Amino acid sequence: MASANYVKIGENYYAPNHPIALKHLAGLADPQREQNPLPPLVNRKKAHSGRKVRVDLCIKIISIRKREADLDNIISGAKPLRDSVARSLAIDDGDPRIRWEYDTIITSGAIGTQVLISRV
Repeated sequence: MASANYVKIGENYYAPNHPIALKHLAGLADPQREQNPLPPLVNRKKAHSGRKVRVDLCIKIISIRKREADLDNIISGAKPLRDSVARSLAIDDGDPRIRWEYDTIITSGAIGTQVLISRV
């Protein structure tokens, strides 16, 4: 009996013009309903507290390449690796306690990427 022409209230179905359904639907759309007295962002932390945060970890991603690349390309290319490292450490990659550094080594040998994690 669950049709689009009926209103489900609890376990029962009512026709849209039934007095119980009308009362229920009027209560859902009632502009006089009590509003939450506090705005939703009142109790949240501010984005920047104004105090310095101590850096606990330094994570350096070193790209070993055959030719030079600018820093923007190194950073954007290492973003999936950065996300994976942060996920494996159970932290957010934007955590202010982490300093991310990037470097490039030009080589004629094997290419790859190194990740150095150190405490500061």
